[in-house]
Amino acid sequence: MAEQIFTSNNYERFIPAEFNREVKKTKKLEASMQEHGFISDFPIGVVRRPDGKLSIRRGHHRFYVARKLGIPIKYVESTDIMSNYQEGQSIRHWSPEDYLTAACRQGENPDYKVVQEYCKKSGISSNLAIAMFSGKTAGSGGSAANAAFKTGYFKIKDHKHPQAVLDLVLHCKLCGVEPCSTSLFVSALSKALLVKECNINQLKAKIKSYPDVITKQRNLDQYLTVLEKVYNRQSRDKLALKFLAYEEGRRRIKANKFGGENRKRGK
Repeated sequence: MAEQIFTSNNYERFIPAEFNREVKKTKKLEASMQEHGFISDFPIGVVRRPDGKLSIRRGHHRFYVARKLGIPIKYVESTDIMSNYQEGQSIRHWSPEDYLTAACRQGENPDYKVVQEYCKKSGISSNLAIAMFSGKTAGSGGSAANAAFKTGYFKIKDHKHPQAVLDLVLHCKLCGVEPCSTSLFVSALSKALLVKECNINQLKAKIKSYPDVITKQRNLDQYLTVLEKVYNRQSRDKLALKFLAYEEGRRRIKANKFGGENRKRGK
């Protein structure tokens, strides 16, 4: 039996969910709804609250546009208690930025606010920040961290490394380095900073002296090559920064792999 579709122009009855993506890019939707109205085949889904208000579970963009245009809302009521986290994953693709914004609006986990402020201050993308705060290098990803981030249970494991990357990114901005907060360059900085032999103060000094050497590159490998070139400029002792960065990455992957196997065996 099909769900009954109701109509209402009492916009105050509807309560947007706290956990929801930012409403943006509605130009095409506005044009369509202005021409065709609120199409009955695509009603918004709501759940009735004890106070009689209707909590929106899906269709926030359609609700906001209809309210803006003064079009009556088409909706269906549901008793489904699926969380907005689950629903967001099941009916559409959310970006890490969507999850971050929604979780910060909900305000239940302060770690999300830390990540959001970090991204705003640095210009670093949320997926790179998530990786670093979860104890990995930027760009390395991590299914466990991403899954936890999407469900609202993300916990920060490392503050030191993200802060070191932030400090270097801001330094690069002051020095006029063009690709300072691009994903590939930030990933290269993150990997380079894990090399024990890399002196951060020396790297900052060389970047300040030769900012024009750091130009846009096509991939991570090329950015690491550029960082090594800058780091060793006018230096007697050369550091194989790129090689050591990759070696450290392989060492960490191996350590995580064996660590995971040992945990499974109960060692």
